[in-house]
Amino acid sequence: MIARFAWHADSYDRRLASIRYRLLAPLDALRRQGVAIEQYQAGRDYAAIIFSKSHSPAAVAAARRARAGGHDVIFDLCDNLFAAQRAGHASGARVARLREMLGLATHLTFSTATLAEQIAEEVPGLRAPTSVIPDVLDIDPPAALPLSLRDQVALASLRRFHARHAGALHCVWFGKSLGQASGYAHVGAAARELGRFAHPTTLTIVSNDWLGYRGARRRWPLPVTYVPWTLASAPIALARHRVAVIPLEQNDYTAGKTINRPATALLAGLGVVADALPSYEELRPFIALDDWQGGLERYRQWSDETAAALAAGRAHLAAAYGADAVAARWRAILEAADQPPPMALRANVRRIGRDALRARLEAAGLAARPVGEDGLILDAPRPVRDIPGYAEGWWSVQDPSAQRAARLLPLRDGERVLDACAAPGGKTAHLLERHALRLTELDSDARRLARVGDNLRRLGLESPDVSLRCADAARPAGWWDGRPYDAILADVPCTASGVVRRHPDIRWLRRADDLARTAALQARIVDALWPLLAAGGHLLYATCSIFPQEGESQVRAFLERHPEARRLPAPGHILPGGPDGGDGFFYALLRKPA
Repeated sequence: MIARFAWHADSYDRRLASIRYRLLAPLDALRRQGVAIEQYQAGRDYAAIIFSKSHSPAAVAAARRARAGGHDVIFDLCDNLFAAQRAGHASGARVARLREMLGLATHLTFSTATLAEQIAEEVPGLRAPTSVIPDVLDIDPPAALPLSLRDQVALASLRRFHARHAGALHCVWFGKSLGQASGYAHVGAAARELGRFAHPTTLTIVSNDWLGYRGARRRWPLPVTYVPWTLASAPIALARHRVAVIPLEQNDYTAGKTINRPATALLAGLGVVADALPSYEELRPFIALDDWQGGLERYRQWSDETAAALAAGRAHLAAAYGADAVAARWRAILEAADQPPPMALRANVRRIGRDALRARLEAAGLAARPVGEDGLILDAPRPVRDIPGYAEGWWSVQDPSAQRAARLLPLRDGERVLDACAAPGGKTAHLLERHALRLTELDSDARRLARVGDNLRRLGLESPDVSLRCADAARPAGWWDGRPYDAILADVPCTASGVVRRHPDIRWLRRADDLARTAALQARIVDALWPLLAAGGHLLYATCSIFPQEGESQVRAFLERHPEARRLPAPGHILPGGPDGGDGFFYALLRKPA
């Protein structure tokens, strides 16, 4: 099976729980379900790539290549690296790469809803669709792995420790430590709760930070021991305890954490006493949250009711966090990335209203839903000739993102308007459907310009006030009559990266230098058109590209060259498959001072 999708990570080490739960387990499940996905291989062509635990320069380069090729980038985040940076545990360079990945993404996934909210606050203006997908959990006990000699020694030491404290309530904390943000910094609070419990208790630390443990344990007022964490020994060590303790101070690093730790303890058969986090709330019926003394007493007694609550908790986790259940969420995103775009019509309001057109379509058995002011999206694409009203000029096929142009450009009847790169003519027809204009349609390709004329005739929009000129927008000296325009639509040539799903061959036809070449052409065009605009007039810059070099960066550079221009509200970058399901686009509205 040739892989259509890939999963990228900076590491695929199965010994790391975060890699197993976040990446490898759902990847394996997707393969079992028949999804053509593999670990990322450089140089291969994929319809979409998931980037998990991917913050390296190599990951950013891979995401850039994917976007340059018109492919989807699904960026997955399961930690608040902005908070980690503030705690001194993530470099500025790493966070800068994170910001770029967020900007490159066509879809964002987060391990918790709280983390999604945090990142939205850290980086306002993110436009990519967002989904929350949890980690996979080990619902079934993992297969036993061979124990190393070091593992055997550590487990034997734990057995002797428990024997010395027979009759005590044996508790365990497991995890890694992140300075003052999480880990050992919070275990001290749990140790004090255990120390004042009415019954004798012990505490085992299962971790990979022996030095940190040595420095912290002196302040813990109860018998404590340490077991080095390994993939083979950790399940055995956990099972020798009755209660997992999970102390947490809720801060901007811990608030977005997953339920993995209490869930892992539950699935291992332990009771759980924990401080509450937003993600833990769904487990409140099954474990003790924010009730340390009551929870410890509950698990010391271990009644039938306690056992039943823990069993119900395990059943809840099995239903929601098994590999197949989580993989189904990933599959939905991948399949959406691989779906053909919707077929959208734009009603020609000179001949029929949008609602009347919808009624005509439904009478012919074609279901459609409204989009924008004049548009309809068909439930299923159809051949143009099979849709009622084509010959009558009732409608045109036009993507919802492209339909925004006529609404964004402020126009009044009678104004003099230039559509500088008019072919194939969808936007210019939309302008004429909404306003009576003195319109010049310009394009450098005579054959494509002829199609514009054909389309205007079909729609009944031909007029003595509408002229078609075959000329180069970047060289107005050869065609401009010297009279300024009240408005200019500059739908400039681009790499068409926003419409790859309609034209998949773009991925293979594009050359390495196309982006720089088209960006330079765009700059020449808008610089040439700006002097043609009347004082107080508006220029709408548009591209069907999702690359910043052809959108935001292009407009910022223009404003530096023309500081008198004023930028007005417009959508900016629109990613493919956004709120209205449209193509990728960019719009910027500029006004020349009166």
